[in-house]
Amino acid sequence: FYMESKMSVFSSVLGLDDGNVFVTAPCVENDDSDLYNKLWVAILNPKLEIVGENYIELEEPYLSFSTSTMHALFNDDKEIVVATLVTDSIPEYTSVIYDYSFYKFDTNCNLLKHAYLENLSRQCKIDDFTQVPDKDMYAVFGYGMDVSGMANVIYIDNDLNYKSMSFLDEQQEYPDFMLPYRMSVGHWYDETSFLMSAQTVQTEGCNNWKPFVVKMDTEMNVVKTLDLERVDT
Repeated sequence: FYMESKMSVFSSVLGLDDGNVFVTAPCVENDDSDLYNKLWVAILNPKLEIVGENYIELEEPYLSFSTSTMHALFNDDKEIVVATLVTDSIPEYTSVIYDYSFYKFDTNCNLLKHAYLENLSRQCKIDDFTQVPDKDMYAVFGYGMDVSGMANVIYIDNDLNYKSMSFLDEQQEYPDFMLPYRMSVGHWYDETSFLMSAQTVQTEGCNNWKPFVVKMDTEMNVVKTLDLERVDT
């Protein structure tokens, strides 16, 4: 592929209904800089040819995209929605504090809508980004928006505005008080409950992490948990 920028990092790939894929990559024109100040998005056909692309510039005061966090989904309106993190700090010289950035594209990579969301915590991480079925609402699973640094889910409406936040910090609801890390939401049963895989440091064997699967409702109440740790490995 030919890109206008000298440095880039591929961050996500999303399969579309027509066999094409949507890819994202933060990039920078100067290969001596640590600031990835452009977002490259493209549509690739099954022959891996670029059939549509776009470069999105960061707006002031932001300086750089996060190269490790970028999630894309295909919503019910046949739009591509991207969630990522941006910072107004220079990573090389300071402790980086990230804010959220959301984008909507059509299947030709035209930008339809964009919104920033200020993070109210020094910690910010997106583990997963999903659409709540049958509702014009998105869920961001991870850490941020609260100074406690606890795992949470942030709800965003279809216009990319902040709606609400729920914590995943009720330890008594999890077996052995295993609070979730590295969350991934792979299935929504309906608009009120979903299946989430996660890990916890509360292990019983020689493992560093314990994997488990949990069914949750949208207020982060635990419905059922399946512990997948093998203590002999």
